Formats: sequence, structure tokens, C-alpha cells
Amino acid sequence: MKKSNVKKMKLYNKALQFYCKQLEKALDKACEELEKCEKDFDKIYGTSYAKIKNKKYWKKELMEDD
Repeated sequence: MKKSNVKKMKLYNKALQFYCKQLEKALDKACEELEKCEKDFDKIYGTSYAKIKNKKYWKKELMEDD
């Protein structure tokens, strides 16, 4: 593999890691906002509060959409 390709791949990898961290932060913030709305959320969507505050649940839901 050419040096230039390796360098590009390393930069691409760093960029992906950065974006993943940003997405993680955004997901954390979204979960915090959902926790603030727990009562209304359960009434509107019929989802239990345990699922609302479970970050793994939301990650799974988002991954299924892809």
C-alpha cells in the first residue's frame, strides 16, 4: 500500500472517531432531554420510562433504521 494511501486512511479513521464521539455526545444529550419529558413521553408513545432512559435501547432503535 502506498504511503499516501496509508496516511489518508489514518486521517479518515481519525475523522470517523471524532464523528462517533460527537454522535455519542448528541445521543447522551437527547437521552437527557427525553428523561426530562418522561411523563408526557409515556402517554404519547406508550413506551416505558425504563426504555426512554436506556441509551442502549435508543442505539439499537437507530441502528435498525439503517
